[in-house]
Amino acid sequence: MSTGFVLYIELKTKLLSSFICFYYMHFIYILYSKTLNRFYVGESALVITTIDQHLSKYFENPISFVALDWEVYYKTECIDKIQALKIEQHLRKMKGVDYFENLVRNSDSAEKLLNQYF
Repeated sequence: MSTGFVLYIELKTKLLSSFICFYYMHFIYILYSKTLNRFYVGESALVITTIDQHLSKYFENPISFVALDWEVYYKTECIDKIQALKIEQHLRKMKGVDYFENLVRNSDSAEKLLNQYF
């Protein structure tokens, strides 16, 4: 095998694994701020980084920009970004404390939500 072919395969493997990591490993999360007594719903492939960005005022979103005490209230892994975006949209429509509490307390509710947007 030539060196060029081996480098091509290594590069292709790295690009493919980057794509898989970006596309398939997405999370939906709900943040809660005690200061604002508000929830924030989002999706991301890199949850910890995204939460750090919310806390450091990286995003110019008026809600996440105001408080510095955001805590992870709920997070779950989705099968891909498309599912995460659909669930994010659903959760933003619900906006209910009771709904979010039920999601955290009842693993069946979380599983149903994931299956609903499979």
